[in-house]
Amino acid sequence: MESHEIWDTTNPSSPVLLKTIDSGATNTHKDWWECYSGVAYLVGNDGTASAGSPDSAPGWQQSGSTQHIKIYNLHDPANPEYIRDFGFVGQQPTATPPAIEGLVTPPTGIHGPISAGDRIYAAYGVGGNGAIQILDRSKVLNGCTAPGASANCAKSPTQSEMLAPQLGSFTLPGTSLQGGHTSFPIYGEQDGKPRNLILVTSADGQYDVRELNHLLEAIEQGADLVLGYRPKRADSIAQRLDGWGWNMLINLVFGPTARDVDCAFKLFRQNVWQRVGMRSRGMATFYTELLVRARRLGFRVVEVPVKHHRSAEALPRGGASPAAIWHALADLKGVRRRMGEVQSARTPPAGAAISIRGRAA
Repeated sequence: MESHEIWDTTNPSSPVLLKTIDSGATNTHKDWWECYSGVAYLVGNDGTASAGSPDSAPGWQQSGSTQHIKIYNLHDPANPEYIRDFGFVGQQPTATPPAIEGLVTPPTGIHGPISAGDRIYAAYGVGGNGAIQILDRSKVLNGCTAPGASANCAKSPTQSEMLAPQLGSFTLPGTSLQGGHTSFPIYGEQDGKPRNLILVTSADGQYDVRELNHLLEAIEQGADLVLGYRPKRADSIAQRLDGWGWNMLINLVFGPTARDVDCAFKLFRQNVWQRVGMRSRGMATFYTELLVRARRLGFRVVEVPVKHHRSAEALPRGGASPAAIWHALADLKGVRRRMGEVQSARTPPAGAAISIRGRAA
């Protein structure tokens, strides 16, 4: 049995428990609190132990990790105000299969929401079946008090009430890939227009997001896809050997592709993602296919050195297992076969690239 707790830490050496929210919940995880408004987006699911709670909303459906959003106003922390439950379309108690969105039925549980301005960005898929949802914050918070809302909108909304706040969503390719973790907008404009950029990074502390400014500089100079590379990898010798061999193989099979194909610190324009038409279904070849397709479509590619840190969650381990290597090579064969389908999207020759040199800052 789990719950969310609110503590008064005015005196850090003697914190005081103010309130326990959603006692009897399960799978609590990554919450988001708006300090300016007091609204809190709590992640969890109502278990049987929470049945007596007035804000219990049983029956929400998820594949994998059973988590959705419970929203409260905590402007008075000792007296929380329940607003509603929410999630991905197809998770609500009234949903019937097949789900209309996501990669599986019912959609996978949420990892965590983030609100920014008038939007809420929600990442789904704890370990796989990733999806990103973009919501109108006002419609989420006020939808169940709007004229015409159903009587049980807060705890068991209809499909139309789930869809009403949704501005858009997209799935991450391949059910064997990692799920969504943190989704946050990259603010700013270029030439008076939104930059519409996508940043891909690891969530386990291997990269310093403050180095994003180096990648943004390359975008502002005209790059479509910016690849981080690790001059010094903070990995075991076996992992570094694996990486060296994989990079050499990719560049041999497909021509110059990248110094560090699988470095999980990449920034690219939205139209790159839209044009490449990703079809890879394996983690080992996801970045390979993304980069090879982008180069063959003529997108401008820049490589930037970044610092690398040992994963905060990683345990010392050796290289890839024989089975993992076999699967990676089989997936690579499929990528090579599909490359014949790619047609150039730009005037520059396929594979054209520029490179920013220098040490990682």
